[in-house]
Amino acid sequence: MKDNSTDVKKRIKKTVYRLIVGLVICLGAIFLVFFCLTRQYENNVAYSGASYLTEINRQGETNIETALLKDKNVALGLANDITSGKASTENELFSSMDFYKNTWNEDNIYVYTEDGQKLDSEGKVQDDENYSIVVTKVLQHGEMFNIVQSRMEYAVAVNTDIYIKGSKIVAVSVVHNLDTIIDNIGLKSFGGKGHAYLTHQDGVVICQSKDSYANSGYSILTLLTRGKLVNLDKSKKSIDAVMTSETAGAFMLTRDDAKRQYVAMTPVHFTDETLYLFNVVPQATVNRAMNGFMRDISLFALIVILLTIFMFVMFFVIYSKRSRRFEADIRLRERIFDLLVSETNNAFILLYEDPSKPAYVSSNIEEIIKGKEVRIQRVGKGYHLMCGDPVDENDMFSALNEALAKWDGCQEFISGYLPHKIGRKERYFRLNLHHVTAEKGGFIGIVQDVTPEYKREKSLREALTLADSANRAKTRFLSSVSRDIRTPLNAIIN
Repeated sequence: MKDNSTDVKKRIKKTVYRLIVGLVICLGAIFLVFFCLTRQYENNVAYSGASYLTEINRQGETNIETALLKDKNVALGLANDITSGKASTENELFSSMDFYKNTWNEDNIYVYTEDGQKLDSEGKVQDDENYSIVVTKVLQHGEMFNIVQSRMEYAVAVNTDIYIKGSKIVAVSVVHNLDTIIDNIGLKSFGGKGHAYLTHQDGVVICQSKDSYANSGYSILTLLTRGKLVNLDKSKKSIDAVMTSETAGAFMLTRDDAKRQYVAMTPVHFTDETLYLFNVVPQATVNRAMNGFMRDISLFALIVILLTIFMFVMFFVIYSKRSRRFEADIRLRERIFDLLVSETNNAFILLYEDPSKPAYVSSNIEEIIKGKEVRIQRVGKGYHLMCGDPVDENDMFSALNEALAKWDGCQEFISGYLPHKIGRKERYFRLNLHHVTAEKGGFIGIVQDVTPEYKREKSLREALTLADSANRAKTRFLSSVSRDIRTPLNAIIN
């Protein structure tokens, strides 16, 4: 018997494999989509974070320019007092310098004289090796702005007849230490977790925010080259190119320890000088809200994946139970059917023209033919029945296929007596084939052992032959006796 349970198992395995492959593909697709969306969201957040830092820098730029402009206005105000005559004597000059210094919280105010002296608001002479450079620039351009380390000095020329210690005044300057300017303007992004730096255009640090890790005179570019620096702008310019062009920029720094930081830079313009304000903030700090959202999304995706796997496992368990129950039911039905057919001389087969469809043969078919493999094939206008290996086909199949070659497959096919030897016994069978209306190319066959019927029919034929022979003998006898009796009677009568 070629039972359906084997085919059912194969189909179940194929279904399970397909489900597993489908699940893996679905999970992979979900992961890929989630990964792409996450990367896209990260990029959007990176641009948003960079824009936010750039805006903070613009505010810092405005505050620094305001602070520097205040120092310039102090110098110009003092120079105006001297030029207008409000401070016409030495005492009035020092008094005015002290007033401006204390009122505007300047670190110091100096006056320069023609003979090379530099005096503070208290009238003390200061040693300054850069005296000649300052005076030369002031006399040439009318003003001078200079930053040495974190010390800023703005000087402006004055035209006055005031003499100090026998020498005419030529310039006044305001000096401001920029060490704390970043903290003074309140540039504390993200609760002070960011680091701000004010640098020259070449990147040399002038000052920095509290708790930053670059010293004055140290190049910020050296600090930023300790890792991979990627421009978040579409221009993709290098940091050197951005600073050369005196434009703002935003970068993502991936340090050697894999930590990532935003780097926002904004130019600060004052007189003819260009400074740069850098804001360096850890990505995790800027993206804290995004990280929380991503954790929620990741948790949701994990829950969805786990639910999907759980549903698949439950489906597989239920499907397996039902499949086993179905297989058991099929086996039970087949055992019952096989038990029924084993007590009869009939065998049943279900055949299809399509060899990929499963066929069914009852278990007692082997008692009638040598093998279990029975197939039917369309040949020309008729059919051909095969039993496993063509070598195994005997005279019974030859006679049967001669009749099937003329069968159209639509009407019921009834074969004649088909002789077949089982061991030393001569047996006779008959095959009935019916077309299955519901399935194209399907046939139901019944193989009957008609040996007793054949023997009865043979006995009847033999008896009929003997009766016919006796009848003919009787007829011949009566004809002969009638002739022998008729001759003497005719003589007597005559």
